[in-house]
Amino acid sequence: MTHHIDLDSLVLDRGKHRSRKDGMCVMEAVAFMADLPHSDIPECTSPILRAFATRLNDNLDDDRRQELKRFIPRLVRAGQDAELDKVRSWMAADWLVRTAAPAWLRRAGLTEQAELLESMQQLSAETYPSIRSPLAAIREQAYAHRTKMYESARAKFREIFRERFGAAWAAEAAWAAGAAWAAGAAEAAGAAGAAWAAWAAEAAGAAWAAGAAWAAGAAEAAWAAGAAWAAEAAWAAGAAWAAEASSLAELRDRVYEVVKAKTRELLKPTSDEVLESAFDLFDKMIDAKVSVDA
Repeated sequence: MTHHIDLDSLVLDRGKHRSRKDGMCVMEAVAFMADLPHSDIPECTSPILRAFATRLNDNLDDDRRQELKRFIPRLVRAGQDAELDKVRSWMAADWLVRTAAPAWLRRAGLTEQAELLESMQQLSAETYPSIRSPLAAIREQAYAHRTKMYESARAKFREIFRERFGAAWAAEAAWAAGAAWAAGAAEAAGAAGAAWAAWAAEAAGAAWAAGAAWAAGAAEAAWAAGAAWAAEAAWAAGAAWAAEASSLAELRDRVYEVVKAKTRELLKPTSDEVLESAFDLFDKMIDAKVSVDA
């Protein structure tokens, strides 16, 4: 039995809600359509798809979140199946390694590493052992790149502010910039889905597959991307407006907000690219089938 929902007028909200009167996220809307008690974990839907949908719902902005409405009727019918969910978990891990991570690596200037990931065999229980070492190596390379660019950009920020406002202000500005890059990069990567894709793989019992995906460098590449253009963000933020700050605390707040916004702006094209592929992946995960040879 299903309950009719006017999807055109439905507005999906972030997070879970005490009642339907307070609003609904995508999975609460699935529970409503399935005529089940109010919940964001309706039993009619695969736990892997629930996890994926929930992460999407909570990381998207208000406009993009509404695009999830088209999946609701199909999620009502996407029942639980342990074997099928294993297939879905590997699909998520494979996407993270061969699609999401390369996009971030390429944005960070690590083109060779991105191409290596893209050329790898599709991730599965059979192929994972042979590509585990290359994945670990790329993770280390991405992390080293992130550290180098991050420190270089912080030094540039200290240089800019020391010249104009003195050492104490330079230290505060560098601290705020570091926190802002981290926040901006994490926000961009979160919106693109790296975290919930890895979580979806782990939720299916393929914890080591999720670990392999993270080893591919998706998280580190996002950090590297945030830091790689930190100097650019510093120059874009300028330093003239900082002269108006009346205290170190005010300066720190201004630097944080400006650099975070600039980092988000710089990473948005990559975030949007990965997000589009995540929608495509979700579509395929819902329609996934168990191979007859499995």
